[in-house]
Amino acid sequence: LYNNNSTIFDSFVDSKYSRYGRALSFIRSAKRDFDPAMKISHYCSALESLFSTDSSELSHKLSERIAIFLKPYNFDPITTFDEIKSFYNIRSKVTHGDSLRSSKVGKLPEESIKLDNYLREIMNIIINSDELMGVFNGDKDSFESYFKKKLLLGI
Repeated sequence: LYNNNSTIFDSFVDSKYSRYGRALSFIRSAKRDFDPAMKISHYCSALESLFSTDSSELSHKLSERIAIFLKPYNFDPITTFDEIKSFYNIRSKVTHGDSLRSSKVGKLPEESIKLDNYLREIMNIIINSDELMGVFNGDKDSFESYFKKKLLLGI
């Protein structure tokens, strides 16, 4: 991360800052927050930092990319897709000032832990692979190409 200008001394909004480093910043914010809804919001921002290249069809595209990314690691892609979409629904309501049903509010701590576990897996998978660190810290076009091949060609 040091080589990518992605330390605590660098601005995480700078284009040179790595995806991985930016995600760590959002995870750090989530860990400091006590409210599970806000934790989910920060965790979703971490996922966006890792898997997003633009804002079009954000929830769908991220859910799809994460499901495809985790499939080789024995995650059910349908379950992963649905759960990530659900987390994004919570995030959307929280960040736009909307309310949640009481039944959903009671499940927020559990949902926050579940999303935390997804991120732990994702971050560990990436950091333990030089290839993936290259993909996630590389340029936007290479990143898009990587996921297009995984999605359309299964490689």
